[in-house]
Amino acid sequence: MVPIIPAAYILTCRRHFRPLYEKPGEPCTRIEIKNYIPLITRSKSKNLHCMKYKFTEAFLLSCLVSLAVACSPKKEEAAVMPVDKDKIKQEIQAKENEFADVYNSGEFKNIGYYAEDAISYSQNRQPLVGRQAIIDYYKAGLDSSSRGVKISFTTNEVFVCSDANQVLEVGYYKLVDSTGIPLNTGNYMVLFEKRNGQYVSVREMSVSDMSNE
Repeated sequence: MVPIIPAAYILTCRRHFRPLYEKPGEPCTRIEIKNYIPLITRSKSKNLHCMKYKFTEAFLLSCLVSLAVACSPKKEEAAVMPVDKDKIKQEIQAKENEFADVYNSGEFKNIGYYAEDAISYSQNRQPLVGRQAIIDYYKAGLDSSSRGVKISFTTNEVFVCSDANQVLEVGYYKLVDSTGIPLNTGNYMVLFEKRNGQYVSVREMSVSDMSNE
């Protein structure tokens, strides 16, 4: 499209167009303005052509980059190892059996069952905070009157997180006297966490299912 030159330009001195066809001292004429118009049009057309070329070049480069990224081989995602719940359940049951053996021996000691920051909750008493507080509580209950008393634990269910770093155990406990008569039975839950390659109890809670009568 030919640009429209305002009338004011027709009366303007040629010095404004001197870079294109300079003839010093001559006044500007309507014909010379007409000669100048095609130069402006060609200049704009050339610039428009260059812009279109650069845009096309950039677009093609963008397409090539996208194609290269799409066709590049994707890194294989790290395979997630399936969790063997049965194996973990056996491992937790083994820890409960070891705990029961130590308790039944009458000499309660640290066997690596509890984490240092473990907390134990049970009925009618304040929570026991810390591994040492839990061990001291059990030791205090092992007196002459408790001889022959046996405890056992049965792991009924385990709920394992996807990376097997934490396991929630739901189980049943039974405390019997030397003749096998139940003194206390109930249910418990223990949250185990793997630390240094071993499961340790970090939280536990138990509740008796026997009547108070």
